[in-house]
Amino acid sequence: MTNDPANGGPAAGGPVLVTGGTGTLGRRVVRACAGAVGGASVRPGGPGLSAVRRRVAAMSLLDAIRANDTAADYLTCTGEFDPSLRYEHVEEVVLASGEALEPVAKDGGGGTYFLCGEGGEERPVLYADSEGGAALLAVGVPELVRLLLAVPWWRDCRRLTVEESAEAAEDYLEEEPGHYADRDAAAAALGLEVPSEAEALARLREVAFGLGASYVLLNAEEGNAYEPLLRA
Repeated sequence: MTNDPANGGPAAGGPVLVTGGTGTLGRRVVRACAGAVGGASVRPGGPGLSAVRRRVAAMSLLDAIRANDTAADYLTCTGEFDPSLRYEHVEEVVLASGEALEPVAKDGGGGTYFLCGEGGEERPVLYADSEGGAALLAVGVPELVRLLLAVPWWRDCRRLTVEESAEAAEDYLEEEPGHYADRDAAAAALGLEVPSEAEALARLREVAFGLGASYVLLNAEEGNAYEPLLRA
């Protein structure tokens, strides 16, 4: 991907994205925030969680993420979910059902998060990578964000087991020992509770292998279906 604003990259003073490799650590996005806009977060002596929830509820969750550096940094760098980037997917894609697709965020490797159908942030969220793989991840943006808070390394849990998650977390924490503190700060900034890894993986399994069967992504030109990123 490019960092040139003229070619769909971030504007001057925005996040600079550096990617590479195919595993969780290799794909990780490094976000260098130059002149970032300050955002509110939950700090000792600051507003409580209920107050934060009321404030976040007054705007869309995507807007709340964009407005808060603590949440945006975690979700971009760790969750590989950047709603400030909404340029087109690497190729034109459609749903087999004919329902609408709205790109709402990118990762650092050319992948795209789409909201499916008509409506707001309660719509199902489909992720497509840049290499022809896809998976339905959540029903609604809040559910997706809770997944990324609990299991940001879900890409390395192809069979959605707790054992895979534990192994991926161990590798990740070797390089990011402050991960859980950053995660909890992001969750607090958005007024969200973090599910356990087991709960998040169980819900992802339910969505991906249940509802996901109705959300098949196709290459628009050739009609080829994207490969499932997850395995039952």
